[in-house]
Amino acid sequence: MKDSMISFRASKVDKMLIEREARRQGVSVSEVLTALWRSFNEYRDLLFKKKAYARTRLSIDLKAGKVEKMDCCLCGDKDTEAHHIDYSSPLNVSWLCKKCHKSVHNKRGA
Repeated sequence: MKDSMISFRASKVDKMLIEREARRQGVSVSEVLTALWRSFNEYRDLLFKKKAYARTRLSIDLKAGKVEKMDCCLCGDKDTEAHHIDYSSPLNVSWLCKKCHKSVHNKRGA
């Protein structure tokens, strides 16, 4: 990849800031992009671990009978799945049917 060309989708302002940061550090644009990519991957991996832990913990507690599955809190449907509001609180969930769960994620943009 050429240093003068940033080949990912970014606004002109983002590209300008990345180029400025590369000049400030005295490194190539590709080195700045590599560092950004590594930071993003580390964040994504940490988030995945939190999600996996929360899902596993809830599943174990459901099977053990410590947590009870409830009706959808939006429409009252009995066929529900857990929606984690915060992965650091694995047992703090909203019970939603598939349709409502999908609409919640679509509204959040997640």
